[in-house]
Amino acid sequence: MPIPFLLLGGAIVSGIVGAVKGGEAISKNSQAKEILEKAEERFNKKKKEMEVQRHCTSKELEEYGKLKIKIWDEQFARFLDIYKNFKNVRIEGQVELDQGLSKSMTPEALREMKTLSVTAGEIVAGGMGALGTGALAGVASYGGAMMFASASTGTAIASLSGVAATNATLAWFGGGSLAVGGLGMAGGAAVLGGLVAGPIIAVGGFFMAAKAKENLEHARTKAVEANRVIEQMNNAISLLKQIESLTKQYYTLVTRLNNKLTNLMDHLEFLVLELKHNEEAIDYNTLDGQNKQFLQKNIIAIQLMKIILEKPLMTEEGKIQPSSAEYINALPNNQKVLELL
Repeated sequence: MPIPFLLLGGAIVSGIVGAVKGGEAISKNSQAKEILEKAEERFNKKKKEMEVQRHCTSKELEEYGKLKIKIWDEQFARFLDIYKNFKNVRIEGQVELDQGLSKSMTPEALREMKTLSVTAGEIVAGGMGALGTGALAGVASYGGAMMFASASTGTAIASLSGVAATNATLAWFGGGSLAVGGLGMAGGAAVLGGLVAGPIIAVGGFFMAAKAKENLEHARTKAVEANRVIEQMNNAISLLKQIESLTKQYYTLVTRLNNKLTNLMDHLEFLVLELKHNEEAIDYNTLDGQNKQFLQKNIIAIQLMKIILEKPLMTEEGKIQPSSAEYINALPNNQKVLELL
C-alpha cells in the first residue's frame, strides 16, 4: 500500500529537523571541547610558570638561610673569641647606625650571640641538609633567636622544621609536604594567591548525548573559573617575585657586610696579638683613641650584622614584611651604615 503523501512529507521534515539538531549538537559539542581545551592550556601554562617561580624564590631563600647559619656559626663565634680579650669596653659617642644598636655590648647581647653561634654550629655539624628547603626558607624569612629555642641540634632542627610546617607558604617552598603537619602546596598556594582549588578541566568523558547545550554552557563556566584562578596565580607569581627580589637584596647586603666584618676582625686579631702580653684581658681604658675607635667599629659591625640577620622578610601569613622592605629601600640614604660596607 502506497505511503500517504502527508505522512511521507512529515517523515522527511522530521528527518531534516533531526539532522539539523544533530548538526547543531555536534557544533556545540565541538565549541565546548575547544573552549575547554584552550582553558586547560592557559591554566596549565600559568601553573607551570608559577611552579618555576616558586623554585626560583625557594632557591634564593635557601641560599640566604645557609648564609645566615654560616655567619652565626663562624663570624659570631670568631667575634666572641676575640672580644673576650677585652674588658671595661664601652661605646663612646652617639651611635645612630641603626635604632636597634645599643651603646654597649650588653651581657644579654653576648648571650644571644653565643646561643646563635652554638646552635648554628651544631646544625652545621649535623649537616644543613637535615633541615630541608622549607626550614632553610624559615631561617631566611624569620631568623634570629626566635628560630633557636634551645641550643640542641635535635631541638633546633625540630623547631626550624616546625616553623616551616606551620607556615603554609614555607611548606610550599619546601615542596609541600603534608607529612610534617603543614598545609602543603595547596595551603601555600592559598596563602600566596588566595587559591582554593584549581578548576577541574577534564575534556575526556565530559560530553553527554543530547545535552550539547548544557555541555557548551558548562564549558564556558569552566573557562571563566579557569580565568579567575589564572588571575590568582598571577598574583601569586607577583608576590613570589617580590619575595625573591627582597631576599636577593638582603643576601647582597649581608655578603658585603660580612666581607667588611671579616677584614675588621682580621685586624682586631692582630691588635690583640700586639697588645696582649699576658693572660689578663686588655683594658679598654688603656687603649689610645685610634684603637678604641677601631674596636668600636668592630662592635658596631657585629651588632649591625646581628640586627640585619634577625630582620624578618615575611610575615607569619606569608606576605612581605613591610618594615624589612622599607629598611632595605632606605639603606642608600643611610651613609653611616654604607661606610661599613
